[in-house]
Amino acid sequence: MYFSEKVSVFGRVILQNIRYTSDSMLSQSVEKKLMGSYLLNRRIKAVHVLELESDHGLTLCHYELVLDDQRIPPMMDDLTLVDKNAYANSSVIYNGKR
Repeated sequence: MYFSEKVSVFGRVILQNIRYTSDSMLSQSVEKKLMGSYLLNRRIKAVHVLELESDHGLTLCHYELVLDDQRIPPMMDDLTLVDKNAYANSSVIYNGKR
């Protein structure tokens, strides 16, 4: 099966269960956690953390979701995080749409 180029969706979220630190491993840990949280959407091929910052001690994360095929626009309703208790103020954007 042929797939065209991948497509990116960008998001931001506050991670309720991860305290912000300047540890260089935090980015990898957050990527794994987010990838697991989007596991129900088979189109997501990767999660890349773009920026981490402190939000009152919690971790505010800006990230990129890499989807498999740009010919199929992402369904924004499918791009929700599974564990609502672990995240706050989550949003994703694709082509200016939330």
